[in-house]
Amino acid sequence: MPYNMRTPAGAGPGAAHTYPISRAFALTVLAAAILLVILRHLFGSVSVQVGTR
Repeated sequence: MPYNMRTPAGAGPGAAHTYPISRAFALTVLAAAILLVILRHLFGSVSVQVGTR
């Protein structure tokens, strides 16, 4: 079986538990986004601006 093949059960090499760094990064980004939403709801003046002038 080639290395890049995935099984229907999801137990192939592309399963989520084989990439712990990517999963941790995704959870960190998700937690930051949730925290920003909570802060904006509580204080109302929290804003995030992305880009250059």
